[in-house]
Amino acid sequence: MEIVTKELIRHSLLITKAWETIYSNPTHLRGVEAYYDKKKLWDLVELVRENRQLMNVDDLQFLETILQKYSF
Repeated sequence: MEIVTKELIRHSLLITKAWETIYSNPTHLRGVEAYYDKKKLWDLVELVRENRQLMNVDDLQFLETILQKYSF
């Protein structure tokens, strides 16, 4: 397995964890900010899983803030 493929898998797992975190929290239903968070997460899903591109540092930091913001 080449390095890019391994990183795509790792990024996909990070997105899955963020997806589970945001949708397990009941506050994801309220507000414009939650809408933009889910929209950005959906864009990352398309980027990594459909376009097979790696995320940049800003995208990884966004996932980190999602985990901090929506964790119990």
